Amino acid sequence: MSENSHIKLLVIPELFPLNDNDHAGLYMPDYIKAVQLFCDVSVFYPRLVGQTDAELIRDPRGFSIRYFALLRDQPRFLKRLFYVQWFSRALKVAKKMGPFDLIHAHGPLLHGNLAVQLGKHWNIPVVLSVHTGPFSSIANNPFYARMAKRSIERADLTLAVSADLQNDILHSGFTPKRIEVSGNPVNDELFKPAKNKTMSKKMLFVSRLDENKGGLRTLKAFHKASVSLEGWQLLVVGKGREMAAMERYISQHGLEKKVRMLGKMGREKLAQTMATSDFLVFPSEHETFGLVPHEALCAGIPVITSNTTALKEWVPAKAGLQVDPLDVEAIAAAMLKMADSLDQYRPEELRATTVSRFGNEAFGMKMKGLYQSLLSPCVV
Repeated sequence: MSENSHIKLLVIPELFPLNDNDHAGLYMPDYIKAVQLFCDVSVFYPRLVGQTDAELIRDPRGFSIRYFALLRDQPRFLKRLFYVQWFSRALKVAKKMGPFDLIHAHGPLLHGNLAVQLGKHWNIPVVLSVHTGPFSSIANNPFYARMAKRSIERADLTLAVSADLQNDILHSGFTPKRIEVSGNPVNDELFKPAKNKTMSKKMLFVSRLDENKGGLRTLKAFHKASVSLEGWQLLVVGKGREMAAMERYISQHGLEKKVRMLGKMGREKLAQTMATSDFLVFPSEHETFGLVPHEALCAGIPVITSNTTALKEWVPAKAGLQVDPLDVEAIAAAMLKMADSLDQYRPEELRATTVSRFGNEAFGMKMKGLYQSLLSPCVV
């Protein structure tokens, strides 16, 4: 195979959005788009629980997805026994799809171990991306830790999406053959600055509405800051366990005209909403990468993010403000400061910060170099 020939790549994701309303593994289509520049991609997406009808999905983005789920409902008992059944069936189905030049799995548990077994069957390299954070959720569970250790230590290359996550993996006692920091791709074709934009007096929060993501803390901070922010609104995109508490808070404090709860939002509408907002507030307690802030930067708006985990690593100081994610007063102060200094941020510069590192072409070239380092000259 010549230098310009495409690599035959099997992607095995732990999560994958099968439709516009599915937000699981949102980064996966962007990842595939990036590597399609030099790979012929097939996706194998076996699930333990889901829609049990097996099918081959022709994605309009130019790749096929082989999908099945073992069970329709989450098992109440003997879950590990179903893991064995899932693994056996997944292995059988995947073997009929090959051969390939290389496998890239996302997730170190079931899917990572499946990839390692298939790599051994076809005698091809295996790349394993780890996204899970905090990694202690795996390392502190003996059963999960054994599965993850096996896949991470047998994969030819482990990719952590941040140095923070890489350190967590290594400090947990895992010894990969080789480990690199990859980041995640950002869809720079979808997330773009608005043309002829003017100040809208809108700040944006986007995430699952779970406690660790900081939705309620953002709302409380906005309530404090709004006394000095005449005409400003907070837009909240997402759903989750904190939603009812946030709605009660809005009602109790008469914030109905200042806060808009927009629920889940499709990617195209989200890109438009980001581009027309003035800045993003994202005080998450823990991120292994932080896709939402990077999408905001790609759309040309500055961000208020946490001074912890991967966010302090990946989001540059010139792109916004960093705060203690648990300090409501600090978040409120950052809102006031950001609203008063928006003219310091240039949309084109904010976008360039992300595109140069994680845009479709930049991320694809990074993956190409990593893949080629694992393949023999006759393949690449």
